[in-house]
Amino acid sequence: MNLTLVVAVIAVCYVSLLFLLAWGAERWFSQVTKKLQVAIYGLSLAVYCSSWSFLGTVGQSANDFWSFLPIFVGPILIFTLGFGMLRKIVLVSKAQNITSVADFIAARYGKSQTLAALVTLIALFGIMPYIALQLKAMVFSLNLFQPVDDPLDGVTIPLLITALLAIFAILFGTRKLDATEHNPGMMFAIAFESLVKLAAFLLVGIVISFGFFDGFGDIWQQASAQSLIHNPNPRIEALMPELLVGMAAFLCMPRQFHVMVVECADESVLSKGRWLFPLYLALFGLFVGPLALAGKIILGDSVSADTYVINLPLALDQPLLAVIALLGTLSAATGMVIVAVVTISVMVSNEWLVPVMLRTGHIREKNFSQFSQLLLNARRFAIVIILSLGYGSYLALADSDSLSHLGMLSFGAFAQLAPALVGGLYWKHGNRAGVFLGLGVGFSLWFYIMLQGMTDVQSSAALVSGVVNEIGLLDAITPNVRDALTALSANIGCYILGSIWFRAGVAERIQASAFVSPGKLKSSANKKNGPISQQDLLILASRFVSPTRAYESFSRFSIDAVKSDSWHKAAPSELIFHTERLLAGVLGASSAALVMDSVLQGRDLALDEVFSLVDEASSKIMLSQDMLRGAIEHAYEGMSVIDNELNLVAWNYKYVELYQYPEGFLQQGMPISEVIRFNAARGYCGEGEIEQQVEQRVQHMRNGTGHTSERYRKDGKVIKIQGNPMPSGGFVMTFTDITQYRKQERALLEANETLESRVKERTYELAMLNSELLEAKAQEEIANASKSRFLAAVGHDLMQPLNAARLFTASLSQYPHLDREARTTLSHVDSSLKIAGELLTDLLDISKLDSGMVDVNRRDFAISELINGLSIEFEAMAADSQIRFKMIPCSATVNSDPSLLRRILQNFLTNAYRYARGESVIWLSSSW
Repeated sequence: MNLTLVVAVIAVCYVSLLFLLAWGAERWFSQVTKKLQVAIYGLSLAVYCSSWSFLGTVGQSANDFWSFLPIFVGPILIFTLGFGMLRKIVLVSKAQNITSVADFIAARYGKSQTLAALVTLIALFGIMPYIALQLKAMVFSLNLFQPVDDPLDGVTIPLLITALLAIFAILFGTRKLDATEHNPGMMFAIAFESLVKLAAFLLVGIVISFGFFDGFGDIWQQASAQSLIHNPNPRIEALMPELLVGMAAFLCMPRQFHVMVVECADESVLSKGRWLFPLYLALFGLFVGPLALAGKIILGDSVSADTYVINLPLALDQPLLAVIALLGTLSAATGMVIVAVVTISVMVSNEWLVPVMLRTGHIREKNFSQFSQLLLNARRFAIVIILSLGYGSYLALADSDSLSHLGMLSFGAFAQLAPALVGGLYWKHGNRAGVFLGLGVGFSLWFYIMLQGMTDVQSSAALVSGVVNEIGLLDAITPNVRDALTALSANIGCYILGSIWFRAGVAERIQASAFVSPGKLKSSANKKNGPISQQDLLILASRFVSPTRAYESFSRFSIDAVKSDSWHKAAPSELIFHTERLLAGVLGASSAALVMDSVLQGRDLALDEVFSLVDEASSKIMLSQDMLRGAIEHAYEGMSVIDNELNLVAWNYKYVELYQYPEGFLQQGMPISEVIRFNAARGYCGEGEIEQQVEQRVQHMRNGTGHTSERYRKDGKVIKIQGNPMPSGGFVMTFTDITQYRKQERALLEANETLESRVKERTYELAMLNSELLEAKAQEEIANASKSRFLAAVGHDLMQPLNAARLFTASLSQYPHLDREARTTLSHVDSSLKIAGELLTDLLDISKLDSGMVDVNRRDFAISELINGLSIEFEAMAADSQIRFKMIPCSATVNSDPSLLRRILQNFLTNAYRYARGESVIWLSSSW
């Protein structure tokens, strides 16, 4: 039988099996138990074991027996002694919604978009030798089953393999937009491949070691006898540098970070699976040395040491074992490539494509569906480009002497990210400037080394030859490791110096605290403020993560965030940070920060430009249809929906509460007749036969007849029921508790019935009060009239004696024998009597004032007429009152009523005399 054909069929069947497993896991992963999920996570970590681990480590061990140890010991040490660091990385990543290693480093150093793009570039360059390694291993392995004189086409076969890998990665690695969501299909396939490659390697090792040799001791003795063991004693000075580079690369490899951190559900999964991966590596490394020595014994230098794992079964006439070894090689190579390209495609889309599109406005006029399709297609296109570049790297590096050389070259690139990652976790003063300086110098050295290797010139040994000659310790280190260590050391030194020389910004210091002390985060650390409403934030989030998911996420955060009466309120800083974390799951932390900063600060992208990512219709749909589900659930009315087959398909909490259904009674898809029968049995449908009530209501729904009714229940509640048919069949029912409304209605009716009698009583009372007021007013008017008459009578009676007295004084003044002094006195008496008469006249005027009949006789007169008369009267009174009185004459003319004005002045002077004491002097000035 043609062995090549058998191998081809088996390989195709194996790849088909992987597709089937991934497809099934995508659909039924949620039904898998927690323990099995932990096992899948632990096995998926073995994506670390690529074809380098499967084939290349045996080749390494053949040349230097213990040189393979760092490849396995490094990750074991990290998962055992360094587990605290892993746990911290997972905690920080979940808190920051990290999507990749580039996202992690960029988020630590102030969410720098430029830094994320640079890390992506380094990862893209670093993965090229690794993809070339995997393609070379697969082509090597397939060629072993070909006749020597008819090798496979070294250009076409790897191109076909690359195409198959691209198809698998696109189908199962770009199904979801959110990069933080798990990919169960891909992870299950990777876990299965991990089992296959471990089983294949162990089976080959057991058969060779115990089937053709008498165990490890026999292999060691035969190799020692033939002097085939190079460096039988471990050389710490040679292993430690490779161990350091390997551990640094393990932490920062994009595929390993994705599986270990992004795909980790939570900290508990990491803790439970922490021992499974070290055990896996220990089993894998158990047969590396024995197989290397067995290959040297049986095959020697006739074949490449990298092919011992497959060539040994072929040489010992074990083709089935060789095919199993080939499947192990394919599993190791394909698993690594698929996860690597998917991870880096996410980094390329999030850190390169999305920022460019945001800044140039190429995502304008895109709704969520269009945006998500655009981003997923971009990731698919990136996968094709990355694998195409990897294929080109394979063609350029095809003449490389060993797999380990390519692997260490890739390790050297990924190790460049370790100072920024590890330093960012433990050193608060590490800053962006130091990272840029370190990566710039370290990556430049690595790139120079890679170019030297591609041009067949001795690598960076020439660059550091002077140092090597001075330090004899470096002689023990292999050139590949020495090159990588040189670049890494330069990176570390520049990172430290740059962080010391330059000062970190505020955003960096905030993020530094979040990463260095994740358990001591303050709520103010992540606060952002800006003029944006809660409604605008919801619309913004819906355009990147779908309206439904955005609404659900906001509802979980705070029920007020989705209430219509809160839409126009300013968004609190906590909701802004929550939105940024939500966007980070799709765009990455740095791109999400770019979007939020653009919205809040108007930097790089205006708010209206971000909001024009979708058209106006998308916003209206999100605010109406996509929020309908939440609105129904929180509606005041109970609601239920029946499909066209009269089965219950949806309901809300209020409906369950109104009818007090037992927990678990309502089931989606149950006949609505069962629900009606249950309610009728409890008396909720009124009087009548139960089955008749059920049939009547079901018939309404069959006929599509709308109806409205009210039910007065025995518990006192009044329920208003409305049923409306749907255009496509089915029925929507609403149930409203109107008990309070009916109670208020009855109270209003009772109030209306007594209102008329109360109005008559109040009208009668008002009429009685009005009549009493009229009577009191009449009595008051009578009293005033009586008073006026009394005053008039008194005034008349008093005027008569005064007039008589004036007649007497007038008669005396006619007496001829009166001297001048007597006449003067008599004149004064007459004047006083006149004044008294005038006072009585005033009393009569009071009565006139009460009746509103006061006459004012205004005329022009000399003021001296009043002043002179008052002066004479009050000069006579001055001596009796011991008051000095002086009058200043005045000849001014005034317009007034002389009588009224005289009374006023007389009153002033009387008051002055009354309150003046001693030698007081009264001046009566005419200047007024």
